[in-house]
Amino acid sequence: VSNCVLTAGHVRHTGDGVYSGMLGGNLYLCNAMAVDCLVSSGSVENVNGAGGGVNVAMTGSSQLLRCQVTGGYRTGPSVTRVADLSGGSGVYANGSSLIENCLVADNAGSYGAVVLKNGAVVRNCTIAGNHDNHADLNGIILQGNCSAINCALYNSTTNTVGEWGGANGAKFENCAASMEIVGGSNCIVLPQSVSATFRDTTSYCPSASSLLRDAGTCYLGTDKSLYGVDLRHRARFVGKAPDIGCHESSGGLMLIVR
Repeated sequence: VSNCVLTAGHVRHTGDGVYSGMLGGNLYLCNAMAVDCLVSSGSVENVNGAGGGVNVAMTGSSQLLRCQVTGGYRTGPSVTRVADLSGGSGVYANGSSLIENCLVADNAGSYGAVVLKNGAVVRNCTIAGNHDNHADLNGIILQGNCSAINCALYNSTTNTVGEWGGANGAKFENCAASMEIVGGSNCIVLPQSVSATFRDTTSYCPSASSLLRDAGTCYLGTDKSLYGVDLRHRARFVGKAPDIGCHESSGGLMLIVR
């Protein structure tokens, strides 16, 4: 799937009394790929409190590349636990799935905006502005042998558990969050002022003085041609290292006064 707008999809899940159920209100990928898509306003309704992947559900060797995932919302009874396949108001990724150069924003109603399980990877993504998820878990949850690399987390939460799960900090590499990722590798804490990090809360592009600039890790080595393009199709990367998040800054202007 490429260059598509997927919006207002809805799934109703009865679950027959069990909690698990990976749904995908707008998009369900099984060993498949979605590229350059807008996935918005997906919803799931659960009669038993389950419901994973409200906007996007991924399994197998699926890939979600350069996509915006926004406005997902789960309705139904309160979720009573973080059950298998039952999280991710934005994206639920299982298996060897990859989420890369994506913006996941303004999703609500489940456990975590992004949930990774069993080897899934999220890389160079911005997960921001997600809110009203259960137990204040508005950011990312990693279960099993998963990893987050070069990702920016800036969500409506009041504690580390809500932002990055509060556990498995060692699975985060060169990430930036509004709260300290304890045990993370080369991770940074972002200022509490949104404007110090982002130009706005719609695109979540880095501001001129953002700590996200050139703060990522060169996970493919120093050959810039291997990194492709960011969410806006700008070359990744242009400085000494990739920026953290889904957007790559194009650099500043040089003014010469004679």
